[in-house]
Amino acid sequence: MTFTDSKTNYMIDLDNSVLNFKKGKMASNPDATLTLDRMTFYQIALGREDLSKMEAAGKVSISGDKEQFEDFLSLLDQFQPKVNIVTP
Repeated sequence: MTFTDSKTNYMIDLDNSVLNFKKGKMASNPDATLTLDRMTFYQIALGREDLSKMEAAGKVSISGDKEQFEDFLSLLDQFQPKVNIVTP
């Protein structure tokens, strides 16, 4: 994954239910490669934007197996942004 706004590469590896990332690395044979800005990634990962819509709008460039990345996104927890921390 390459963030265009910071010009930084990240390698994300999900193995045995453990997610690891490495800054400044690229996998030798990635399932999918994405190029996008950091805020677009956050919006997609949080489920606030659709990957296909962002790709159609030109905010995301995907090469490789798009379905693999969509499968990865489906594994991420979805949080409610306005949760009561303390209740009476």
